[in-house]
Amino acid sequence: MQMSVKQSTAVYLVLCVWVVAGWLLAGCHGGDDDALVATGRMSIQLTWPEPSTEGVDSQLIPARSESVLIEVLEGSDVVAQELLVRPTEPPWTTETGFDPVPAGTLTVQASAFPAADGSGVAQASAEMLVTVVPGGTGYPAAGNPGDPVNLALASTITQVSITPSPAEVEAEAQLQLTATALDALGRTVLVPATDPFEWSVTPESMDVSAADAGVAPANGSTPGAATVTDGGLLTGNSIGAVVVTARERESQVAGQAGVAVLSQVYTTQWRTEPGSNWVSIDRRIAVDANGVVHIPDRAAQTIVRFDSDGNRLTDLGYQPDYNQLEGVTMSHPGDTPGAVYINLSTSFGGPMIRRVEPTNGDEGPTWGSTGAGPGQFVIPEGMAFGPGADPTLYVADYGNHRVQKFSADGTYRGEITESTFDASGGWQPYDLAVDGAGHLFVRATEFGTGVQYQVEKYDDAGNPLGWWGKDTEGGIGWHAAGGSVKPAAGNEPGAFTQARCLGVDGDGYVYVSDFALDRISKIKLGPDGGVVALFSDNVSPWVFDSPVGVAVTSDGAVYVCGTRDSLLRKFRRVVP
Repeated sequence: MQMSVKQSTAVYLVLCVWVVAGWLLAGCHGGDDDALVATGRMSIQLTWPEPSTEGVDSQLIPARSESVLIEVLEGSDVVAQELLVRPTEPPWTTETGFDPVPAGTLTVQASAFPAADGSGVAQASAEMLVTVVPGGTGYPAAGNPGDPVNLALASTITQVSITPSPAEVEAEAQLQLTATALDALGRTVLVPATDPFEWSVTPESMDVSAADAGVAPANGSTPGAATVTDGGLLTGNSIGAVVVTARERESQVAGQAGVAVLSQVYTTQWRTEPGSNWVSIDRRIAVDANGVVHIPDRAAQTIVRFDSDGNRLTDLGYQPDYNQLEGVTMSHPGDTPGAVYINLSTSFGGPMIRRVEPTNGDEGPTWGSTGAGPGQFVIPEGMAFGPGADPTLYVADYGNHRVQKFSADGTYRGEITESTFDASGGWQPYDLAVDGAGHLFVRATEFGTGVQYQVEKYDDAGNPLGWWGKDTEGGIGWHAAGGSVKPAAGNEPGAFTQARCLGVDGDGYVYVSDFALDRISKIKLGPDGGVVALFSDNVSPWVFDSPVGVAVTSDGAVYVCGTRDSLLRKFRRVVP
């Protein structure tokens, strides 16, 4: 898309003309053929704008034009002309005159050029018809005797071209745009060596009206899909579309170009179907520092493991109550490498949390029972460790509408019960993730509604910050905690239909599996956030079928477990 926006032009140079008419004796020195010819005298004063104090290159902006060509025409004939050069010091005026000039109606033209020798494309121009009356003063032909003759030179810029156009940029990547000011003939008037343009993008914030492009929310608190600097450097923030405008500062003529911000590209490195004892399950997965993937298999009553190349390793643990496995998370960095914590929703002693050794499956600290007290659970779901030498284990206590906090040995440290959205029917946290700064991310539902449309964010003290998703007013993006607007389903970038599990990478980006939309969303959650990637496995016959478990390694590898296609996949980002 390339568009031109025209606005009123600015005054650059003011040309004042004084015309005094008289009679000139023409002929052979008073002989019989001598005659009186009506003539006049034209005096001109040119007022220049003062030089810029901002170090602007004199070849670039009309206000810094270095010369003005004055021409006087009788019909199409040039009867007088002079090139006036910009003075180098105050007063910023230049005076000249033409004597004689014919009486009658004359055209006075003025054109400003970037070079002192009058070369280049005219940057500003003006013309006026002037009446020269014998024995009197001149005045504008369209005016009345006695009116002053003043010419205001206006920019010759009629359009601004932005290249490339249309443009594409990947989310979080940058693209240098170039603006060129052109005249009516398409000739270059300005070039942006020292940028004479004002750059902007619309929408500046996510706008409900653009929700179909994936750039929303209702309160407009989230930045738009891209930002641009004064020098035309565009940065993609979030998947979507923007219009970039470059406005020449003096003429106020502007050009526009459409820019599409594209998803970061992720490709499948490998897929594996684990074998006959594999049972597709709707549960979360975990990956350790070496890229070993841990998948709870309720039917086999064990934890299935694969290395970073997709090779099957020995299974971990075997207990009769593992058929009630709800999830698994890696232990904290200070623990034995590869140790995991599992949570069970079981009839064999009630719901509980267990630590499991990575080599022989021996169990360490175990705690929990059915109930609503500290350390008790009703359907424990997602778990995640926070950072630090003495990290906190967060456990989603789905049936008790809370997130409980424990030390690594099970010591109770408190709970979070406040949702970031209006969950008046009851808050039911399902899955968790924690970034390196201690921010807690929660995928929860509202009791009785089955809503799975948002991801919440809390600070390291457990205070609610806000949530990301689509709302019932059509907005998509960040919503500050405490608002009355409800989450809603959507298939646009940044919206969810059945969000399930969460993963977080070393840079704090959250990965969300969507069971119904068969995709993974990579999102920066917060007021300055955005959707930077949407990806899935679209290669037949391995097309995503209801992804659930998602886990991310410190080096950015993404593992996804499909529920219905019984496949584990490893993804890597393709860096442009």
